[in-house]
Formats: sequence, structure tokens, C-alpha cells
Amino acid sequence: MLIACVALALLLAACSTSNAAGNQQPNASTLPYNVSVAAIREFPVVTPQSGLMRPAVDSAGNIWFGEMAGNKLGRLDPHTGKVQEWQPPHADYGIMGIVADKQGHIWFAEQNAGYIGEVFPGTTTPTFKIFPTPPRPDKYTSGPNDLAFDQHGNLWITEQSADRIDRLDVATGQFKEYPLAGSNLAHLLAPWGVAVDAKGYVWFSELSGSKLVRLDPATGAQQSYAPPTKNASLMEIATAPDGSLWFAEYLDGKIGRLDPTSGTIQEYAVPAIVSGTPASGIYGLAVDATGAVWFTDAGDNAVGQFQPSSGQFTFYPIPTAQSVPYGLAIDSARNVWFTEGASNVNAVGMVPGASA
Repeated sequence: MLIACVALALLLAACSTSNAAGNQQPNASTLPYNVSVAAIREFPVVTPQSGLMRPAVDSAGNIWFGEMAGNKLGRLDPHTGKVQEWQPPHADYGIMGIVADKQGHIWFAEQNAGYIGEVFPGTTTPTFKIFPTPPRPDKYTSGPNDLAFDQHGNLWITEQSADRIDRLDVATGQFKEYPLAGSNLAHLLAPWGVAVDAKGYVWFSELSGSKLVRLDPATGAQQSYAPPTKNASLMEIATAPDGSLWFAEYLDGKIGRLDPTSGTIQEYAVPAIVSGTPASGIYGLAVDATGAVWFTDAGDNAVGQFQPSSGQFTFYPIPTAQSVPYGLAIDSARNVWFTEGASNVNAVGMVPGASA
């Protein structure tokens, strides 16, 4: 029932088939773009073929990430380049979303084992606490995927195998469940990314349903918004300083913007910077404090930046070929961190903030 590795499998497939005859091309973009020569740094991870997933930045500037194939949680000290790894209790090769709280604790979703983990970082060995997520009605694991904190310190979780959004009260350990409208466990909508806006609304994307959905925590009401592109497989989402929602369209090589006031959606086709290779595998996405939108582009083996005010794209090619850039996070110095998911690469990369 679980689809824990679906995103990584899709990314690898997109990279291996992007030049195949008959592959569907994204709509041509007339938007301008630059290719930057900024020096991307790459930090190798200790365990080979570890299957790096999403990164997160803690208050000390360390980069945390899950290792799907290595069944470990990793931490990179960017000042020394040292990587430390730990195996969480009862881990089952399913660490996906990671987020840091205001106290410096790290929270992660263990998709296959069906729990949320809390990490208390120490000077040597961190300690762990786990919160099992409520299973599906048929007792299968709910498949927790992505995480986001709200203004009250509650943790919101997409449960992709249960077609559900959960709220975890971190003080009591209690979960509140919000089933997706129109859910059918035989044909999952598969909620994927999650974000909380300034008004406290919870937004999530549907991988299979290809919609953005706004959840009102007070009433449980859900409002869905469908982008013009059908079956786009929506992945990561993020809120912007102006209150808009940005999202990655994985299959069609686009990023999109939703105006929550009007409900209108605008899509931007990502230009292909490699001749004959369409932009595809748009997965990781984040918005920085200036409103610039950053994303990973597996088809072009690059990290991209989009400036909404000018419509300008800037691309930062990754030195290692076919690295499969995956998750993405931005630190306080505007360094952009990303994971490289290809088994032969196995590194964490960084676009320096001075180039942003």
C-alpha cells in the first residue's frame, strides 16, 4: 500500500527518459533566463547509495536529511563538512519530511514505519522520541510524508497512504485527523507537500489528485484549486511574503502561483537550459525572504531561481552530472541547500547566498 519511494523513483525515471523519443514536452516558455557560474559546493555523505531525501536547516545552521536507502538520519555541519548519521528507533527505510522547531528539535516523518520522530540534538548522540500516527481503517500505515508547524506550535502532516491531513499537538502527543474530501483509499489522492500561511490556513498539494487544497483548522472545511495543467503531479508547496502559494508541477516542468484572494492560478513553464532536454522533475521548492522562488530541476541537473517581479529565471548547474537534485531548503544567510538523490552521487549541495 505504501508509496514511500514514489517521488525518488519518479525523479530517476524522469532523468533517464528525458531524451527519449515521444517524451511529452512542456509548453515552451518565452520568459528570459540566465545561467550562473556561481560555485556550487558539494558535501559527500558517508553512507554510499544512501537515497537522500528532503533537507532542513536547524537554528545552528546544520543541515539535516533523511537517507531512505541507508535507513538513517544525517546531519551536515557546513562549517567543517563533517556528516554524522544515526539510525532512528524502529526506522523502516522511510524518512521523508524534516523540519526544525523553535527549540532546536528536529522532527521527521518515518513513512514506512508510520510515525513522527522528534530528535533532541546533543553534542555527541541525539536522543529520539516517536509518535505513531493513527493507521488507516484497514490497519495499514498512514504514510506520513511532509511536515509544517503552525503559529501555535502544532505540527501538520500529510498522510499520503491514508488520504488524510493530521495535526499533532506536540505537548500532548495527540493527533487530530482531517480526511481529504472525496477520498477513496482504493484510488489515493496522495497528499504530498504542506504549508501554513500567515492566517493559519493549512495548504497541501495532491500528488495524484493534482490539486491545491486549503484546510480551515477551525471548521475542517476544505477548498480545492486545480491548475490549468491536468495531471501535473503537484509536489512541494511554499508560502510567499505576499501571501501567495507557490508549487512545483513535477511532470510538466512548471512552477505555479496561487493567489488565495482571487483563487486564480498562474503557471510558468521552466525553460530548458540543456539542448534537447525538457525541464522536468521539478520537485523541491522554497520561497526566500525577498519573494524569490527556488526549485530543483532534475531534467536540467540544476537548481533554479525565479523572480516573480521580473519573470526572470536564473539557473545554477550542478557540477556532478545526472545528480538528481531533490529536496531544497534555505538558511538564514540565503544559502540554498539541496540533496542529490542519484545513487552514484550521494551528496548535499549548496548554492552560496552571495549569488542569490
